[in-house]
Amino acid sequence: ELKSPDTSSVANKKPRLRDEFLQVFSYYSAEGKLGKDMLTPRVQSELRRDLTRVGKKLVGEVLNAVLISNLQRQDL
Repeated sequence: ELKSPDTSSVANKKPRLRDEFLQVFSYYSAEGKLGKDMLTPRVQSELRRDLTRVGKKLVGEVLNAVLISNLQRQDL
């Protein structure tokens, strides 16, 4: 039997989840991975893997994977 996740417990963790995701993006930025190469399959795969890892750490195994549906870069 497949149990559905408690959506309220996941919703309560959204601020922390956003913070953790932002830390992953900050790391990638510091490593120079969010430059011209950010849309390559290799970088996208690594980014999804790392976002999924930190997401599972917070919400548990109810998270299967992170879907990146929109990604924009802002040059300063």
